[in-house]
Amino acid sequence: RQSRILERYHIELSRQTLCESVLKVAEKITPLIKHLRKHLLQQPLLHMDETRVQVLNEPGKSAQSQSYMWVQRGGPPGKPGILFNYDPSRSTQTASHLLAGYQGTLMTDGYASYRTVAKANELTHLCCWAHARRKFKEAKKAQPKGKTGKADMAISFIAKLYAVEKQSKDSD
Repeated sequence: RQSRILERYHIELSRQTLCESVLKVAEKITPLIKHLRKHLLQQPLLHMDETRVQVLNEPGKSAQSQSYMWVQRGGPPGKPGILFNYDPSRSTQTASHLLAGYQGTLMTDGYASYRTVAKANELTHLCCWAHARRKFKEAKKAQPKGKTGKADMAISFIAKLYAVEKQSKDSD
């Protein structure tokens, strides 16, 4: 795709040349990535999530199978460090590897691997209110029309938490 875009500007670079240049850049920035990982693992609060990606030509996997991009975010407000890590699996082993040596507070969605690693490493584990809110929204859909229930109460409580957060950010 990139080589076709460059062709429109009369720049001819083969896919192989582009791939080799990306690999060389990756090799050169490895010390920076290691430094960023060390910095993130020293933060008192680390956010972590993973998302599916499709890799078309991955050894041992069909083009339709899923792989994962794991993201870690931490650091002082206004100056976060963000690091992406690719892995073909969504295993607890990957989460454990990425959190090796971390001793702070981990905020994640409800994925069980994070709970397992947090417990094994004696981390404080926080779960994301946005993810929790989604479940209450689903429960609200199951309520009879016009009725107020526990899901409504939970959604209202979460909204109040977000309002407090917004107020504190506005005063900063």
